Amino acid sequence: MVFINCCGFPLYNLSRKWPLTIIAVNLYAVLVSAVITGQMLRRLFGKAGVWFVVLVTVVCSCMGLACRFLLEYGEVSNTYNFTVPNAVLHVVVFSAAVLFSWFVRKKRE
Repeated sequence: MVFINCCGFPLYNLSRKWPLTIIAVNLYAVLVSAVITGQMLRRLFGKAGVWFVVLVTVVCSCMGLACRFLLEYGEVSNTYNFTVPNAVLHVVVFSAAVLFSWFVRKKRE
């Protein structure tokens, strides 16, 4: 989960215009990874509550963002990638996709 968030950030850049193909590929890769992660969390922590899954997802997402920040430390891209709206959008959308997948898997059991 940390690796996915490190490589997939920002999900959609609100502060800089990107080509549509880059947006589509990044969105697809991150959302598919979130769905797979949600199913894996359901299998790993089957009896855990929803708040535990949310906590694990948000913590791992923030760790991924921290790794990405350190990876690009000193580069100009940090100034327009690491804005508060970009970070919040990424964490919220990724966590919601993981949670949705977790609930779908729970219903199928």
